[in-house]
Amino acid sequence: MENDALLSWIEADIASCRCGVPEFPVTTMTRTLWSGIKAIAKLLDRPKAALDAGSGSGAHSFLLASLGVENVQGLERCGEAVACAKDRANRLHAALPDAANWAWPQFIQGCVEAVPRNSELLDQFDIMTMNPPAFYTPTKIDISRPLDSGLYTGNPPTPAEPDPANPINDFFRIAVSQRLAPGGIAICTWPGIQARQVTDGTASKLHPAQILMRRFNWQIEGADSVLAEDFYRFSSKLAYNDSPGNGFRRYTHLCLEDGKYHSYVQRSDPEHQHQPTFAFGVLAIRRDTHVPDLFHLIDINLQT
Repeated sequence: MENDALLSWIEADIASCRCGVPEFPVTTMTRTLWSGIKAIAKLLDRPKAALDAGSGSGAHSFLLASLGVENVQGLERCGEAVACAKDRANRLHAALPDAANWAWPQFIQGCVEAVPRNSELLDQFDIMTMNPPAFYTPTKIDISRPLDSGLYTGNPPTPAEPDPANPINDFFRIAVSQRLAPGGIAICTWPGIQARQVTDGTASKLHPAQILMRRFNWQIEGADSVLAEDFYRFSSKLAYNDSPGNGFRRYTHLCLEDGKYHSYVQRSDPEHQHQPTFAFGVLAIRRDTHVPDLFHLIDINLQT
């Protein structure tokens, strides 16, 4: 089964609801990161280990296994999602003729911020991936609450502190910083929804690589010459539940009016049946083989 046919099979399996619980569907972000993973795998000489952080349906874990990675671990905080991914692996094994050639992914329940304390995880990974959730369930916003303040207004008090409202931050701050092998590649989608994820509290848009340099004092070669406008070149529908009394669309509008969501979020996108959409990009960085806090920005050709 070719990689694209594999994704179609996974998409159909999710839609069939065989797990008995609703799952996040295959989205434009899923497909774009899928393309990125295929591209960066060609840059590595037989990668031995990969971590799929926030593995969800297991789609990207299965892709990594199909690309020949010897040891793939999918880390997911939701126990139901872990169970669904394990069940999907059994169905996929039966449906895939060349499945015997795979080293099947191991799905582990856990969160990114607890990576250093998770004894089931490997010490180092050649590839680390993340497709963060782009579904934010708004409630009445109270900026005095730490979670609301973190999600909608500012940055964590210091880069060393956990950031439960921002899984991308902890992916790089903890997982990538501590477990990415020398010469290894970290790749993730970066949605332009929260204003702080686009500007990092500045007056202008920043490329995500520039944000990582500001937050963690990393050196990322190639980051000084790139533009945010060139990064946020994909768009996806903003998932929301518009059932009576939910209020998601109304709170989305309030977040835009108050500047909590960035203008990369559109209230009504004519190209997507006038549904709310957001812009996103895919960030890929490679750790230097000699200097731990030196990374190299990778320019990859992506398809959706």
